[in-house]
Amino acid sequence: MTSTSEKPIISQEVDFATSTPAAPRALWSLTSGDQRFASRGIRQRYNNRRVRQPFVRLTPIDSAGDIAIVEIISLPSSREQLLASRLTHALEACKLSESWPVFVATRVGHSEIVDLAVEALANAQQYAASRYVGSPNRSLMPYTNALTKLRCDLNCPEKIHQDDTVITVALLALVEHLLSPISPPFRSHLHGLYALLAHRPPSHPDHESDVIRAIFYDHWTFAFLKPCVQGTASPFDRDDWCRMQPVAMDVLQPAVITLRRIANELFIRFPRLIAHIRDARQRDPPELKYDAVTLAAKLVGLKDAEAENELLHQVELERTSWAVDQEIIPVSFRFLRVAQYEAAIYYWQAQLFLARICKRANELVPEDEALPVDEDEMRRMCKNIFMSFQYTLGAGMPGISAVQMAVVACWGSLIDFPKLFEPKFNAETLRSWIVESINAMTQGWFVLTS
Repeated sequence: MTSTSEKPIISQEVDFATSTPAAPRALWSLTSGDQRFASRGIRQRYNNRRVRQPFVRLTPIDSAGDIAIVEIISLPSSREQLLASRLTHALEACKLSESWPVFVATRVGHSEIVDLAVEALANAQQYAASRYVGSPNRSLMPYTNALTKLRCDLNCPEKIHQDDTVITVALLALVEHLLSPISPPFRSHLHGLYALLAHRPPSHPDHESDVIRAIFYDHWTFAFLKPCVQGTASPFDRDDWCRMQPVAMDVLQPAVITLRRIANELFIRFPRLIAHIRDARQRDPPELKYDAVTLAAKLVGLKDAEAENELLHQVELERTSWAVDQEIIPVSFRFLRVAQYEAAIYYWQAQLFLARICKRANELVPEDEALPVDEDEMRRMCKNIFMSFQYTLGAGMPGISAVQMAVVACWGSLIDFPKLFEPKFNAETLRSWIVESINAMTQGWFVLTS
């Protein structure tokens, strides 16, 4: 092994297709023992400049970093493999390895528009990882090309309901989220995704492709928030969407499937219930009150204590690391998988929203007809969400997405039931703590104020 005159760049992906000749020569000089690997990569540069792009890691073996060995991580043999490798790398960097984009890797190379969106996502991740240094124009060119192709496909009736169109819009929304999570284009893509999914023809739940089911489960909030604002039932309030099972690349535990499906159905049904309660308050016909209370009573039955207990028995406990939190939450949950975390936190927040809605429904009926609202259960679920905050820190984008609505559920519970945690903690103390905790977790993605 010999030392080079210049320090090598550590842990950098070396692009043989675009690097200057000086870069391969520098690799040559790093180690004589592995010259055959480096020379093979250089020959492939000339054999196929645009396809073969080895992913290389340079590992220093001295403290100064002057001497390093070459490790070829992977050597894609086609453009499709290269694109799939870049997608996998981007998802791992964003901690999305258990989210819906993992299903896209099998579609790379089969659709031009999906390939463009995947390339845009990989470039956006690299640009975001560089802390937005430099001009994004060149790296985001595939994004512009994907948008152009998408506009053409949206004007084609036979393509508007195809999976590739939905996948492309979801990928472009993810690109915008990486660049600016509160940008107007990001919201526009979400509205477009909402419209495409809402207008898909009814089908048997098992007939939807895995990627569409995964996209819907990862974007469940638009099945809830937009109809609530509009005061209407959700367009997804159909049996096919409500009975649709969650999906993952590997096998999901039965408890995870059960809790995710229950939370999914509740958030789909909530907008109709909220609209009924609003109508019953503004107008006074007895049938409106009956409809509201009947639907609320039906949703109260959507729970599964056995599945929740089964999941919690698989979750480990650890001491809360933040000193400021230890007074309120001495121990925290450590989930084994992101899927467990999402199933639990979505289920708890759905049950909290349901309890708050039932409180408002009870104002429409006599006390002897009131729906049960268990404050002890609400306190337990709020505490469980608080105990999940520490895990959220390391869960990346899925963690932030899951915790946003959970915070709203806990915050609203403290407003509707101000004595929920008394006498140990008053509501104001907990709300201030929530603000500090969430702002620390999101690290600037959004800022919560009191």
